[in-house]
This record gives sequence, C-alpha cells and structure tokens, in this order.
Amino acid sequence: MFIFKQTKRKAVSLCALTRITLLCLALTGCKSLEQFLFYPQQQLIATPADFGFRYDTVNIPSTDNVMLHCWYLHAEKPQIANVLFLHGNAENISTHMHSAAWLVKHGYGVLVLDYRGFGESTGHPDLNGLHNDALAALEWLRQKHAPIVIFGQSMGASVGLVVAATAEQQASPVQAVIAEAAPASWPQIAAEAMSRSVITWPLKWVAMRLDDTFDADQHIQEIHHTPILLVHSEDDHTIGPHHMEQLQASGPASTQTLKVRGPHIAAMRDGHVRAHILSFLSFITEAEVSNQNISPMPIDSTKLKKPCTFDQISCRDQE
Repeated sequence: MFIFKQTKRKAVSLCALTRITLLCLALTGCKSLEQFLFYPQQQLIATPADFGFRYDTVNIPSTDNVMLHCWYLHAEKPQIANVLFLHGNAENISTHMHSAAWLVKHGYGVLVLDYRGFGESTGHPDLNGLHNDALAALEWLRQKHAPIVIFGQSMGASVGLVVAATAEQQASPVQAVIAEAAPASWPQIAAEAMSRSVITWPLKWVAMRLDDTFDADQHIQEIHHTPILLVHSEDDHTIGPHHMEQLQASGPASTQTLKVRGPHIAAMRDGHVRAHILSFLSFITEAEVSNQNISPMPIDSTKLKKPCTFDQISCRDQE
C-alpha cells in the first residue's frame, strides 16, 4: 500500500509539473522551449596547449554586444585552408575541439568557436544569436585570405548549413561545408525529443510550434555552388539518420553523403572516416594549384578497408 501511494503521489506530481510547464509555455511563447535546446558549460577543462597544439586565443565581437571566445589552431603543414568548426548544443570548445583539431596536421587552420553563453563567451544562447555568432566568426576568418571550410556537428552542423547558404546569398560562398549529424528541422527534432518520454510527450505539440526560420532543410536548397558532405551514423539515437535523408532530398543533386556506424557525433574518432573527409576536401588543393573550378572527389564508402568503428583514437593519431 505504501509503494502504491508513493507511486500515485509521484504520478500526480509529474502530471502537475507537466501541466504547469505547458501553461508557462503557452503564456510565454515558444521562445521558452527554445532554451531547452542549449546546455552550455562555462568552465573550460583543457586548452589546445595541453595537447601540443600551437594556437591563439581570439575574441570576436558579435551582435547584441556579445564577445565570442574562440581558439585558432595553426596548421602544422603548409596551409591549404581554414576550417570554421561549429560544435553541438552542450558543453564548450574545450570538450569538442578534438573533433576538428586533427585537421591541423593536414594543413588546415581551425577556428573553434564558442557561441554566446558557452564557455567564456558572453551573452545567452538563442538560435538567431548562434547564427549571428557563426557569421561573425566567418567574417573573422575571411581576413586571413585563405579558402574556408565550414565543419559542424549536431546543432553546429545545422548552423553551418544555414551560414553556408547565407554566404552564397552574399556572393561570398565558402569552399565546402561538412555537416555531421545535422538536424533537418528544429521543431521536428524538438518534437521527437519530447516524444521519447511519457512525461514530456504532451510538450511535443508545443515543440512543433518552434520557429522554423533556421531549419537546415529549408536553407540547404539555397546552396548551389558550395560542395556539401553530410555525415550521419545509422546508430544515432540522438538525431536519427532520417534527418540526413531529409537534408539530402532537400539539397542540391551534388550533395554527398557518408553513412557511418557508432554513437552521436563520434565519426571523427575513426581514421578511415578522416581519410574520407580529406579525400572530399582534396579538390581545394587542386583548385588552388590550377586556379580552376574543380569539384570535390565523390566518396565511395565501399572502399573502406574495414567498417567504420569508433574505438577512441587520439586527435593526433595518423588516419
């Protein structure tokens, strides 16, 4: 009887909490729900120097008087291009930098950006602000007068696709965009997340009312001149692989895809996936040398020496 009463009391409390949450969201609008997309961490747990990388700390002004804290990792070989790395919706650059830092030994400088409210960047995160932050970082990179590649993961992959579309609209396209585990739509991914629990299930109807202004599947179709590579794991339970299929269907016919295996945003741990990334980007070097418009090399995943697995590989290991 005691257990029954406790269980019933908990169920009533959870129902009440859900109703209160729904009421608050109804009164304050979907902007409140947008805040649940972000899980920033202010404390930095490491710096690139801890792993032997040569880097500069960069502070970039963005809109709303926000100052963005970034790291620029210098290429260890003659420079091919710069990479703007956009991480996901949690933690900060100190926990995500390894996903892109491996590129420095292949001739790529890497700008690792913390959005507003993440790490040591000022302000508070929101979707509009995040895209302004990425555009500000892109403008900073343009001052280095080298080809630019946008590489984003999860939330950052969606932001990267929208920013690449914006760059084309401004007649200054980037050289390539790589999007790993990109959500196709914010209302859709929010609704899917709410549907995973009986407690939050009623919120999925509110989630579907999120602003879709920055949905990647709406903007990828505006990218006509920038090569696109979509990377997604068939085992991703955070953002399902159907999001890549939606983006591919919405994007230009030239959009390339790479299906991998393993958990969410873990593909860069695999040396063979890295090799495919470098193969995709090899057109940049050829284009610079010949001064011609050369398309990226198509990726053939059937030529993998072994299936993509995700044992932990140091960011400085050879591919």
